[in-house]
Amino acid sequence: MAEQQKRYYAHSPVNGYAEPVIEHLNHTAFLAEKNADFAPFEGRLAGMFHDLAKYGDLFDQRLLGKASKIDHWSLGSWVLLQHYKEMGLAAALAVQGHHIGLQCARETESLNPTTLISNHPLNLRLSENDPKVLEERFLADGGSFPTVPTGTESRFIKGAKANHHIAAMLVVRMLFSALVDADFIATEAHFGRLEDGAYSFRKSGRPLDPERAIGQVEAFLKNNIRQNSK
Repeated sequence: MAEQQKRYYAHSPVNGYAEPVIEHLNHTAFLAEKNADFAPFEGRLAGMFHDLAKYGDLFDQRLLGKASKIDHWSLGSWVLLQHYKEMGLAAALAVQGHHIGLQCARETESLNPTTLISNHPLNLRLSENDPKVLEERFLADGGSFPTVPTGTESRFIKGAKANHHIAAMLVVRMLFSALVDADFIATEAHFGRLEDGAYSFRKSGRPLDPERAIGQVEAFLKNNIRQNSK
């Protein structure tokens, strides 16, 4: 009989219920994909791999209060870059930044595990030194690497190649926002669990009406800003 894989958890227990990493990744991926309607596949990637390194044994020790100063985000970014190349770059930046803020796209080589093991810029330890170990645990836990839909192109890369650098920057910032919002709501749902262990997700907000919102901004500028600047 095959040995059963050890269970890895994303957060400490609530009402006696711990949250498996795979459940947190799936919840966050679903929400981030929904938030990132401008780049849904990249939103899904960001959500699915943002906490991949919580499959590391040192993160498990951190939850038990036996370890501290553990980096559980960098290797998720590295895995995205290795598997998806340019298609995964914007998502990798969002994942890298979801605890430490957005970093420079030109410096992704700093995510190399060898570099981080020997000289981590924040003096942290990786939760696991070998990204392949994290991948194996993720796959054994029911995870998968999403296939890039036919015809899908990274808006970040497209903008950068066309020298539309501000547009490219905004794509990354919007994707980052989509991820951190999704991560917060998914985490909140765990820590707000009901007594029976059910997740407690907040109700969705009202959908944005872009045309109405722009109209309100224009009206405000006209009546309060431009009129007073004459």
